[in-house]
Amino acid sequence: MHVGFEVIAAGSSLDEGQGGASGYIEGLVPAMLADPRIEHFTAYVADWYTPATSWSHPKLTVRPCRAPRARPARVVYEQLRVPQRARSDGIDVLFSSGNFRPLLYRDPNVVALHAVQYFLLDDQIGRIRGSYVRHFVPRSVRSADVVVAVTETLRRDAIELFDLDPERIVSVPMGPSPWVLELLQNGSAAVDPYRLEDGAPYVLSISRLYALKNHQRLIQAFAELVAEKKLPHKLLVVGGDADVTRQQLESVAAEVGIGDRVIFLGRVEQQLVPALYRGASAVAYVSLYETFGHPVLEAFATGAPVVTSSTGATAEVAGGAARLVDPRDVGSIVGGLAEVIGDEATRHRMAAAGRARVADFSWERCAKGTIDALELALARRRASAN
Repeated sequence: MHVGFEVIAAGSSLDEGQGGASGYIEGLVPAMLADPRIEHFTAYVADWYTPATSWSHPKLTVRPCRAPRARPARVVYEQLRVPQRARSDGIDVLFSSGNFRPLLYRDPNVVALHAVQYFLLDDQIGRIRGSYVRHFVPRSVRSADVVVAVTETLRRDAIELFDLDPERIVSVPMGPSPWVLELLQNGSAAVDPYRLEDGAPYVLSISRLYALKNHQRLIQAFAELVAEKKLPHKLLVVGGDADVTRQQLESVAAEVGIGDRVIFLGRVEQQLVPALYRGASAVAYVSLYETFGHPVLEAFATGAPVVTSSTGATAEVAGGAARLVDPRDVGSIVGGLAEVIGDEATRHRMAAAGRARVADFSWERCAKGTIDALELALARRRASAN
């Protein structure tokens, strides 16, 4: 099977961290190349995506594409030029790795679906981006031969949202972030835990400051927790500004009386992330909706107990190893944090369960499921032709 692997549609999300589009591509490509069912693999990558310059394999051809970074021009390239190049290369099936696919490509194709929160939440993603997402995502998944959803939760939601044939969409979970795999090999004890300057224990929240990440309710819950339990902990918020800003969240913390208890680090270097997890009394990841949730696995790998949402895919990813809460209920978040922080035995039990849960995710399994989906797409085409 000659597979075309298209990453251009991922666009600027490739720059947003190892847990997202970049981590998916860099984890999946080597694992797919190791599968004997792949005879040749042609990757269509933007020439500004520098990680692809290091890809090397006897079965691999990298096609650098002069795709613009700016979304409107990039979309034109993705929709018009990629189909031309794929046809000229004679690929058997085209795999589009990030929510969108070239709609003019009529030969066998598969699209990976990572995100549908824009259709479920009142997300402020901008007029241009919003128009692009709402036009191309439904058309991409409805016209694809097969859709790969990164969790079963996402698969179910996509079927309902886009009225998909359940036989045309499969769930294929991702593997852990690259640094998590390294940590699992070396052991979390090899990481020195992060320490606050005053030595206070802390609860960690780590994600970009999107509204769907629910930082405001987390801060409100933490304020109630501090007042009720007289805890010495602080709340450490890590992540750069997005549709919510640090300044806005600082105002929330001040309004609920814990302006001095919430520390904002902004965006940090990747090298610091394992230490931040390792030093946390608990990790709070209480998004309104996630289609996967890499921070859950990242925290598990470091031995940190996790409080996460019962809605969306984080509950599925946690697999019983995290304390689940209703992200829209501040009282529920308070109860979850209190239980985890206040009971050392619970923390140890959750840490052990979390480390075991990470082992259920691998890029080898992800590659197998993805290639199964590619074969299914080809089989569906053959069946329809007969």
